[in-house]
Amino acid sequence: LNAAYLAVHRDAMLGRPLWLKTSSLS
Repeated sequence: LNAAYLAVHRDAMLGRPLWLKTSSLS
């Protein structure tokens, strides 16, 4: 697993839309 993935997953659990941002980086 990626550190970025873990960070995104954590933010997603917090309800933050950061996964949208990181999603475009993937």
